[in-house]
Amino acid sequence: MPVLCTDDERGAALTALEILDAGIVLTIDSVKAAALGAGADLAEPLLVVDIGAHLTEVGLLVDGRVTHADRIEIGTLDLGRTTPVAHLVQSVVGVVTDLLQLDCGGQVVDALERGPLLTGGGALRPQITSQLAKRLLAPVRPAPAPHFAAVRGAGLALGSVGRHRSFTVACTVVTRPASAQHHGQVGQRHSGPTKEPERATLPWRCSGESSG
Repeated sequence: MPVLCTDDERGAALTALEILDAGIVLTIDSVKAAALGAGADLAEPLLVVDIGAHLTEVGLLVDGRVTHADRIEIGTLDLGRTTPVAHLVQSVVGVVTDLLQLDCGGQVVDALERGPLLTGGGALRPQITSQLAKRLLAPVRPAPAPHFAAVRGAGLALGSVGRHRSFTVACTVVTRPASAQHHGQVGQRHSGPTKEPERATLPWRCSGESSG
């Protein structure tokens, strides 16, 4: 599930559950799934930038949990003449800037020094990787087969629930009573702000505005 679900996304999930008539549902945040699918070490703070076709998510994982996150309504299919790569990169930098100003700032610095993990189809574009690394002054690390990272991670989580406690804690298992299987609501766990925050000036770790 996207970290910050919209009403439409929750509605689509509910429709899918009703069609499947599922009694037990496992949900996992998309950035968490991407980190698992990339084989990332979750023992240390990790910054995940998941760039999909029409949505980009930035999440901070601490001790394997998504503690802060934000979403950008831009993806790889939106890039072109009207939306340059630099605009997407600046939006990601803006989210990281906001995180640096919160109480998790120290953990964000640790994650930047380690290097943000780049997943999704956007990780296949060298221009995005290089511009992010330049703007964040950090070693951005594209995941192997990044466009399938979240799917791989979700599969790993599903297969590991009940065998490994760390996976069970990282996921949410919801049992829907039989009487509510067609009338229940899909819950939402917010890991960050629900609206687009005001963009602050670039943090001390980031480089200046690029000219291209």
